Amino acid sequence: MSERWKRQKELFDEASRLARGERQAFLEEACGDDPRMRETIEGLLHEHDDDVDPISATVRSSAADS
Repeated sequence: MSERWKRQKELFDEASRLARGERQAFLEEACGDDPRMRETIEGLLHEHDDDVDPISATVRSSAADS
């Protein structure tokens, strides 16, 4: 497992425990001058939030059935 992947996992784990409104400031500080890492973590958080949000999951499921 690469050091970069470990760091991304750590940051994702920390950010996923924060309120959505607190994540941007956290990622800005934690990722510093690495926009690629920030984009990756933001994407993972987006997927995570959709999986946790039952309304989004229901909408996706309904759309897939259409």
